[in-house]
Amino acid sequence: MLRIFTTLRLCPVTGLRNRLFSSSSSFLQAVCNASVSEDGKKLKLLCDGELERRYHGVWLRHNCRCPECFPAYSQQNIVHHSHLVDLKLTNAKVEGDNIRIEWKSITGNHSCDFGIDWLKDYDYTTPGIHEERRKKETPLITESLPISDYHEVISSDEGYYEWMKQVNVFGMSLLKNVPTIDRQMVKVCEKIADPQPHAYRTVFDVVT
Repeated sequence: MLRIFTTLRLCPVTGLRNRLFSSSSSFLQAVCNASVSEDGKKLKLLCDGELERRYHGVWLRHNCRCPECFPAYSQQNIVHHSHLVDLKLTNAKVEGDNIRIEWKSITGNHSCDFGIDWLKDYDYTTPGIHEERRKKETPLITESLPISDYHEVISSDEGYYEWMKQVNVFGMSLLKNVPTIDRQMVKVCEKIADPQPHAYRTVFDVVT
């Protein structure tokens, strides 16, 4: 142990980093195994001391993280549905802290690196995983819905700002004291954006 420690101390900084990175990669390769199911439809990930995780090939292809499919400027997946037709996984290999995955489909071959930690974070097949995540979630609304007053929203910038902030943070807001007269909802909507008319006009009644 003492000799190993001394050797590392005498290495240049760059060499030390390379040694540590190489050691980390070898360690991950030793504890995690990746393979493809016989039908080519699933990736199997098995790490020591953990249950086997499985990921559908179509789900992985749709969530490809390569720059072509997941541009950095938008952070949005742009995988066209044609790439998912007749899709099969052809290879999966652990490389450091990533898994190199290869597919083939009617549009051709493709490959991508998925981080092992990323795959674990988005695991959806381990029994009880969803229930466990729900226990850890902290709801944004713990007691009641956020409330705004109609008259304050309509008549003041402060009231309007508070209403929009509630919608932005919580995704909803209960607007109270709205007059019960015709087309009042349109007036409320116009505070957000111009309502778009369509074939049934801007406002219409549904009669059953």
